[in-house]
Amino acid sequence: MRRVVAWLAGAALLAACAGSDAAGGTTPATLAATTSRPAAVTTTSTSSTTSTSTSTTSTTVAPTTTLVTDAAPTDPRFVGLTDAVVSASVGRGDAAVSIAVVEQGRLVHTAVVGDGLTPATGFRLASVSKFLVAATVLQLVDRGLLELEQRVVAAFDLAGPFRDPRTATVTVRQLLSHTSGLPARKDIFFRTPQGDWRQNAIAALDQSLQFEPGRGYQYSNLNFVLLGALAEHVSGQDIETLMADLVGGTLDAGQIRLAGTFDTRPGEAPYATGAGRHYMEMLGPAGGMVAPAAYVALAAGQVHAAAALTGPVDVLAMRTPQTPFRANRNFDYGLGTMLWDGGWWGHSGSIEMTRTVVVTSPGGITVAVLVSGDAFGTGEGILDVIRDHVS
Repeated sequence: MRRVVAWLAGAALLAACAGSDAAGGTTPATLAATTSRPAAVTTTSTSSTTSTSTSTTSTTVAPTTTLVTDAAPTDPRFVGLTDAVVSASVGRGDAAVSIAVVEQGRLVHTAVVGDGLTPATGFRLASVSKFLVAATVLQLVDRGLLELEQRVVAAFDLAGPFRDPRTATVTVRQLLSHTSGLPARKDIFFRTPQGDWRQNAIAALDQSLQFEPGRGYQYSNLNFVLLGALAEHVSGQDIETLMADLVGGTLDAGQIRLAGTFDTRPGEAPYATGAGRHYMEMLGPAGGMVAPAAYVALAAGQVHAAAALTGPVDVLAMRTPQTPFRANRNFDYGLGTMLWDGGWWGHSGSIEMTRTVVVTSPGGITVAVLVSGDAFGTGEGILDVIRDHVS
């Protein structure tokens, strides 16, 4: 019996424990760090040059994946980018930063700043996790295990009843595009967290929807908590193993993992939060993944390279706005992707003491930047720096 069935069976009976309908409030302010920041930093990028803009033409090639190791390729074209990111993050008090650049499926540049860290060091991904969840789900669609227009409750083999009858009509596509109508429910994730992310999936199925599915947009972690659970359910594999397969199976599954709020392992980037927190356990694959920047860039680069191929991911769908109106003044939303002006696409993330982004330029260069710290106001703040140095 598949692992998800055990906790989803009888969801209707458990729904009474799911909590109130109120989404209410905003994410709490960043708490004071409880871990010390390094007094000194080291970097794998040793040369120093004036920043230069890179120019490429879009070329689709079969991706060549590379195992993420301590090796640190340095491309002079991206040293200016490295200097700018480091100056804006570690130079302003952040604990660590990792940068990786992929071009035509190959890892061409890495830089890591932080005591004892390497390109293989895992960092918190925050909502960049959602990009990886989306790519994973679309792989499962390609394998015939899911369909974009499939109703989610049917994929879970659930019959209801549900508090909101419209829940039974929500599709996989609507979860991927935040058009399901599920509320943000920030109380579940940030104010009174309890249980774990699979229990949150049960809670999600018992929410009153904010609008008719497909008729609005509400960015909600619940959408991607459900998608992570669904991916495990239909595949019979854990989400870490599924995500490791995104880079052709060459990545040790141990290099990408779900981490609890205080679960920082030796060799991983430092992560600071306040006492009594439990929100990473709630977010699960919607925001709780840990991986090296090189892995994130390789996975996103591989997704991009499949654009004109018969590949495991429908990139055209990922890059097509799915929302009935512009989701934000800065971006549209596709399938697990933010679509910024000028043809830039990927995802950003912001959570306590973490700022992240993975983005592919119009010319096909993919950049991942993971920061342990909050000097960048948002993950999209990193994108502004990338745009200044990659064209």
